[in-house]
Amino acid sequence: MPLHEVSQAASPRAIVKTAAESVTSSTVLQNDDVLLFPIGASETWIASFVLYVDGDAAGDIKVTVAGPAGATGRVSVVGPGTTATTFENATANNQVNALGTAPPAGTLGTGNVTVVLVDALIINGATPGNVTLQWAQNTSSATATRVLDASYVIPVKV
Repeated sequence: MPLHEVSQAASPRAIVKTAAESVTSSTVLQNDDVLLFPIGASETWIASFVLYVDGDAAGDIKVTVAGPAGATGRVSVVGPGTTATTFENATANNQVNALGTAPPAGTLGTGNVTVVLVDALIINGATPGNVTLQWAQNTSSATATRVLDASYVIPVKV
């Protein structure tokens, strides 16, 4: 089986959020303001996102990764299950989906920071553009769901 070399020289360094971003009363996916990076035509990238999140336990969060038109790949989301209400009863929610599909993860209430891990493989077509984290509330809630500062992505060109 052939190995693919990883080209760190062509990859941006980690991209880190310096401020929290919130969504209230909306299940419509939105582009994250910071967690994105450029990708060229016919390039393949892997990206690991670490999201520190909080929000209403009933609102939760749904997350995906989007690429330019024609991009394909896989997205894996690992975080508390959507039925979790405390750290003690949190069970992992691990789903692997096609790029652009938005599986949910649980939030445990405002001020209770949880971690959601997102790994993506992006195989781009002929259109350059950005690879962007997209997220929203899984269930609409008047209490904000937030992706907090210090959340980050490490993109690597393969």
